[in-house]
Amino acid sequence: MGGFVAGDPIITIQEHEAAVQAYLKSDYKTALGHSTQAIKTYEESNPASAVAAAGMILPPEEISKFYYLGSLSAGALGQLDLAFQWSKKADTISPHPEYKAVEVAALSDLGRKDEARSLLEEV
Repeated sequence: MGGFVAGDPIITIQEHEAAVQAYLKSDYKTALGHSTQAIKTYEESNPASAVAAAGMILPPEEISKFYYLGSLSAGALGQLDLAFQWSKKADTISPHPEYKAVEVAALSDLGRKDEARSLLEEV
């Protein structure tokens, strides 16, 4: 099941696309800013009260990319707690080995080696 984006889903998608472009230019600060906005607009949507015509359904694979890109940008800027949090969210929404790898790397860099090792054993 996908996620419903209420309000103005175009903003969420535009912010994510801007984050992708900034990340590809190694402008991680700008990428993180756009990822944060994409995630914020997605999370602020309220599917329970939204009218179907006002939003759109996004598959879990797409939603998880908002969090994954944000986690990569956060990690590149040394914001390891945020990188871990968002990679975990991406992996929860749509499990993928790359998302788990970012979780493990963030935990390891945070000095949480036992947790990182435990995650590796789950794979």
